[in-house]
Amino acid sequence: MRRVDAQLNRARKDAAVKDATTTKGIEQNTLLEYINDAQDRAQALISSSYALFNIKEDIQSTVVDQEAYSITDYRVYINNRFVSFEISSSGNLQDYCRLKKSNFHARNNNTGLPEEYLRRGASVLLNPIPDSTAYKLRVNYEAEVEDLDIRRGKIASIIGAGTPVSPITSITLASSSPTPDGTDTVLADLEVGDYICVVDKDGNRIAKNLPVTGYSSLVITVDSFELGINDTLPAVGDYVCVGKYKTTHSELPDTFDNYLVLYVIWRILGRKGSTAFSKAAEAALVAKEKEILEAYVSLGQEIQEIPYLD
Repeated sequence: MRRVDAQLNRARKDAAVKDATTTKGIEQNTLLEYINDAQDRAQALISSSYALFNIKEDIQSTVVDQEAYSITDYRVYINNRFVSFEISSSGNLQDYCRLKKSNFHARNNNTGLPEEYLRRGASVLLNPIPDSTAYKLRVNYEAEVEDLDIRRGKIASIIGAGTPVSPITSITLASSSPTPDGTDTVLADLEVGDYICVVDKDGNRIAKNLPVTGYSSLVITVDSFELGINDTLPAVGDYVCVGKYKTTHSELPDTFDNYLVLYVIWRILGRKGSTAFSKAAEAALVAKEKEILEAYVSLGQEIQEIPYLD
């Protein structure tokens, strides 16, 4: 998948719209909203017809006397697209077994090796409540695709405190990506109390949702945080995005590259009031959706067992 700024540049060119200035054009942040809307629409279309999409796995150790566990590495799609819940009594791979789904009427305060689970939003409650830290909970779920953002700057240096809850205290950018009128896009969009994400050149996540307490002269001050399960420490040469759960490359399959561009073009033309061109863009968009859905709902080549009830 192309980087998001390349997709937006293509949409601008095809829709004949210029970068924003003080008097005309469309701001980059507006187009980012459009393309993120396109991602939401694409995932909704696929998920409604193809159950196993963007599946992630979360493994975490249980805590003594802790009943509730949450997925924090990614966002659970619409807070309820779970696939499976399993527990391992030893933490070893061969000891995982499926947890049975229960209900709140059966909830109790018993402790031991969990045998059942209850869902509460994007959290899971274990029953019995774990009595050991040796157990491992494994959850498979459909994750919401990461939101898209442009590269706001490239990391030039990092200062860290070296502690688990404060591995980084500040990040200095080599430069920021300016707007057409020269405004610093980090300063324009990053407010105290906001977050940043760090990705590599291909948009792969390095670290997510780092809390920010300040920004000045290309230096981002980072508040205390703990790295996520699959996160690593940012390094010089990585890129910064503004906001939570952000990346520069869509997690959707490459098939959706042109779809995302078509959607942005359609929204641009609708904003410009180009009725005829907007209808043509919408027709192309709907045709692309049909093409993608037909590909997804077609049967694969794997052997699919069918339950037999006597």
